[in-house]
Amino acid sequence: SFGKKEVLSNINLSLYQGERILLLGENGCGKTTLTKIMDKLIKPNKGIIESKINKRHWFKNIGYIFQNPNYQLFMPTVEKEISYNVEDNELKEYLINKLNLKPLLSRHPFSLSEGQKRKVAVCAICALKPQILFLDEPTVGQDEENLKAILECILYLNEKYKTTIVLISHDERCIKQIPNRIVYIKDKMIYKIGGKEIYSEYKENLDV
Repeated sequence: SFGKKEVLSNINLSLYQGERILLLGENGCGKTTLTKIMDKLIKPNKGIIESKINKRHWFKNIGYIFQNPNYQLFMPTVEKEISYNVEDNELKEYLINKLNLKPLLSRHPFSLSEGQKRKVAVCAICALKPQILFLDEPTVGQDEENLKAILECILYLNEKYKTTIVLISHDERCIKQIPNRIVYIKDKMIYKIGGKEIYSEYKENLDV
């Protein structure tokens, strides 16, 4: 709850290594709040979050890509942003090339377009090789080429490093490629969990 406004209630959800989850639901249904609770960015009013990830290294192993990239860009150049705390330079170079960021490396992140900022944020967080990666609408403002590159980076982490993906998106292009499990949130609760047939039901409900 936020003050007297209850956002989520009776949530029970398990994440498994290497799976790709889509959180689905109408705007304001609590998707972002749920990811921030799972990420431990905010605390629930009550309930328990259990994880096999070492508590001492929690934030080193969890990646969160915000809907607004301005919230997480803080270094003076794109190159320093992407390199911050990175240990796997091979992965970093792969991501830079895939996202076509080499021409921007000397630029200040806040001098970039919103679409470019989003790509830099995706690159910087993915380069840290998190065990769980939360993404809140990561493809907003991207054309087909850049959207494809972002999705390829997400899937590369999942396939090579067994990174668990938790995605919030209304973009059908993402929904077709990323999830192998969909969690449909409705009326403050988890309404249904299943495969891509859940998305068809969600769209039908929107059309009614």
